[in-house]
Amino acid sequence: GRPGGAGRCGGRPGGGGRGGGRGGAGEPGMIVFRAEPEPLMSIIVVAWQEAPYLLPCLQSVSETVTAPYEVLLVLNEPSPDLEARVERELGGVRVLRFRTNLGFGGGVNAAAVEARGEFLILLNDDSVVDRGWAESLVDTARRRPRAGMVGSTYLHPDRSLQEAGSVLWLDGSTSAFSDEEGLGHWRFERRVDYCSGGSLLIRRDVWHQLGGFDDRYYPAYYEDMDLALRAGDLGWEVWYQPLSILRHVRSGSAGRLHRFLYERSRAQFLHRWGRRLDHLQARGWFETAAWRAMGYPTRVLILDDHLPDPGIGAGYGRARDTLEVLAADPGIHVAIHATIGARMNPELLLRTGVRVIEDLDRHLAVKGVDYEVVVISRPNNFEDYYQMIRRRLPGARVIYDAEALFYRRIQAKVEYLEQTAAEDPQLPDLRAEAAAARVLERRIFSSVDAVVCISEEEADLVRAQTDSPVHVVEAWLATPRTTRATHAERAHIGLVAGWAAGPGSPNTEGLLWFAREVLPRVRAALPGCRLRVTGAHPPADIAWLEGRSVEFVGHLHDLQDFYEEIRVAISPTLFGAGVKLKTVEAIQYGVPVVATDEAVGGFDTEMRRAVWATSDPAEFARAIVAFYRDPDVWNDFRERELAVSRDAAAGAAAGHRWTDLIRDTVGVSMDDRGEKLS
Repeated sequence: GRPGGAGRCGGRPGGGGRGGGRGGAGEPGMIVFRAEPEPLMSIIVVAWQEAPYLLPCLQSVSETVTAPYEVLLVLNEPSPDLEARVERELGGVRVLRFRTNLGFGGGVNAAAVEARGEFLILLNDDSVVDRGWAESLVDTARRRPRAGMVGSTYLHPDRSLQEAGSVLWLDGSTSAFSDEEGLGHWRFERRVDYCSGGSLLIRRDVWHQLGGFDDRYYPAYYEDMDLALRAGDLGWEVWYQPLSILRHVRSGSAGRLHRFLYERSRAQFLHRWGRRLDHLQARGWFETAAWRAMGYPTRVLILDDHLPDPGIGAGYGRARDTLEVLAADPGIHVAIHATIGARMNPELLLRTGVRVIEDLDRHLAVKGVDYEVVVISRPNNFEDYYQMIRRRLPGARVIYDAEALFYRRIQAKVEYLEQTAAEDPQLPDLRAEAAAARVLERRIFSSVDAVVCISEEEADLVRAQTDSPVHVVEAWLATPRTTRATHAERAHIGLVAGWAAGPGSPNTEGLLWFAREVLPRVRAALPGCRLRVTGAHPPADIAWLEGRSVEFVGHLHDLQDFYEEIRVAISPTLFGAGVKLKTVEAIQYGVPVVATDEAVGGFDTEMRRAVWATSDPAEFARAIVAFYRDPDVWNDFRERELAVSRDAAAGAAAGHRWTDLIRDTVGVSMDDRGEKLS
């Protein structure tokens, strides 16, 4: 069992970039790792006998990892061919050679003694890692101070899900959360029973605190589960990180020994821990087991048209805030189903711990699936899903999120057309639509357990129609960050809009009014100025505006850069209901806003002072020109916006937040949830 030492391979100079790569300072075709004086991570790879997948594994590490790291390679009972390949093709690796097989745990224990990084990352030699694999593990550990261990997403070579964390059952057997179970939706950040040692970050101080792997599980299996339980006894948690991804050839290094070794180690595990497993679930109850591992959080299901991408419209920025506020509370677990479709990449939500449900009907049919609270946004989703929710989740409390009162929005359009046209052909249908929306929303308010509005004005209207509690969550967004660019560093006018509502929507009518009545006046004074408009797939009745004066920039997932570049924001809403979130959003980004009187509806006096509001086209144009030409006027309004933002931020913590609302609706103290729900 005596190690063979670093040898010539470990002594070769590093080369290439931070991670190294093929060639570099070594011979052509070599995988060369750069020597780091203070590595953040110590990546430990254990290889046995032939280790046919080892070099592709290390090649992927060298090509993808950018943070400072070192590689410690353990060769257990290596074949002459493996030793020759390591000597010939690797450089900058610290190699420990053992003439007999120490097993996986013994090999890691030996390498950990030599490790210098703050974090140990164990990696199976039959894996290929994706970019961000290691950095995502470290990020999770830093964001979650009680995370002693963090595990990865294992994919099969065809990229189907092999493991998204693992579960320990009542009988001491284990299972991976995977596509093979036919359950899906498991790729979201969460606490788990354990994560497999094939890709596992462990804090080095926690490793030494626990004394490493227990050698009773020689040569492999259950040492990672045992380590997780011992860490739990000391108050440490195990987390799964979906953005840390590797492709893994299952049991590629064990072959036919897999089942024999697994069962032998399971017997050892039960001998040590069997009496501690009584609180676990019977095999197959994945949903209940996952809920237990997360600490029995209150489960919240959100139904909305799309995933909450602020680029679709400011209403979805508010929805994104709702998700982030709820997901940040350790006593709440959030799942979301996009009823129309996912316009954004769901991976943007994974780090928040939000679960994205693609097939809701199938999900609700799985044994153990349950939710204490269901939040439904928009009348169409109430019509389509309310009865299903009451039938499938009879114990759930249903909250209706009234981001706007739709009957008021339609009625406002009716009144606008009545004032601007003698008898528009749309009017009869719109009047009927407004009446139907009023009846539907009245039914919604009387059916659900609670309603959320974004202004006291609309909340009072709803309270007159229901005995259910009506809460107000103010129209102030958490996502925007104040832009930094000066007046001189910016150019052009900006309109943030979404086009999902199609022709005739408030965004469409507002842009047409601006293009016909205001923009020609602006262009006369500012010939080089352009209007830049966000949003994917603008409808045909406005797409024709694309040209010298108007530029449709398409869908933007992150609006920060857009607001950083524009000098003036506009909010030309002519009709609508509630608080106009696009106006609030522009204020928060610190870009002076010119808005119609309708676009500042629901604002208090201080917020109105931060916006130049007018519905007169000539005055609207003069305001834009003043902001565009005069840095003093621009800075004056920007300072007003910043003052409003500071006041709102200071009062946000005292406001009625979503977490308080969930507590009120469930009626159970979250601090007592473990006793009451277990």
